[in-house]
Amino acid sequence: MRSLLQFKIIQEAVDNVKVLLKIHENLYPSNGNDRIVKGFKKRMGDKVRVSIERVDEIPRDASGKYRYVVSRVAERGFQ
Repeated sequence: MRSLLQFKIIQEAVDNVKVLLKIHENLYPSNGNDRIVKGFKKRMGDKVRVSIERVDEIPRDASGKYRYVVSRVAERGFQ
């Protein structure tokens, strides 16, 4: 059984990422969040802010599709 059931990455700004996680509480490793943050910082630089939010469900978009990654950077004009 997997510990990570669903995820969604939302890039709010060039230096701000939010990660939504639906996890299996008993199987998720205690250092799971730290590993995710470290991975983002390795790829995007140390100044990137990464917030992790555990959720019960990750809703589909209005179209009915499930998007793993959403960028809101263009919507906000490269903040």
